Amino acid sequence: MSNANFAKAVAFFFLEEHGDCAIAQGNSMVPFIRDGQTVALDRTIGPLRCGQCYFFYYQDRLLLHRLVYLGNGGLVFMGDNSDTIEIVEQANLIGRLGYNRGRLLGKVITAINRMYYILHRRFPLRIVCRVRKRLIKTALVLFAGTIP
Repeated sequence: MSNANFAKAVAFFFLEEHGDCAIAQGNSMVPFIRDGQTVALDRTIGPLRCGQCYFFYYQDRLLLHRLVYLGNGGLVFMGDNSDTIEIVEQANLIGRLGYNRGRLLGKVITAINRMYYILHRRFPLRIVCRVRKRLIKTALVLFAGTIP
């Protein structure tokens, strides 16, 4: 069994045993999803929408990040607090985040992430990262009522 298939088997076992819930680890989605927070998985993916959070496999890991761009070469995902992008095939999607807290906030963060995705190739990365983090912090202050 390959490492990717093993990772998928372990993830499916974990999700089945815990009623399609997982414990978030790491800070790539902070403050929208915090380390240690329980997140629900909705296995009905439905039509893909930018700004929505999806579970997927990437480099033998199960991740939960926000869809930033629907491209011909794959789906582009990015964590709200991460400076890296993941390009994933649709076959690696497992499901989407099982609840929606603040659709407008998600759309604003998606627009900021798209800006980052475009500008990180044209400008120094540290400047683009700094601007992106400031914009996300400002959006979170404006939408404070939609965040737990």
